[in-house]
Amino acid sequence: MQIKVNKFVREYLEEFNVLMSYPNGKICRYKDDEMINVPDSGFMEEYSTVNKGNNTCQMGSISYSNAIIPRLDIKIG
Repeated sequence: MQIKVNKFVREYLEEFNVLMSYPNGKICRYKDDEMINVPDSGFMEEYSTVNKGNNTCQMGSISYSNAIIPRLDIKIG
């Protein structure tokens, strides 16, 4: 599934500290109209981060990836 980033999406991600930019951890690194690819049956817990690329995966709290995630069916943390 793809999600188009807008103000609501950024505020939601910032509220739950998900997909923040490294190292400041307070600002969503995605800009308006960017597309994020997310797994249909996955989730990202609080304080999880994907620092590169626009693919996400299932990710546990306080987990992160500094590499581009090639597939959406990966589980981290």
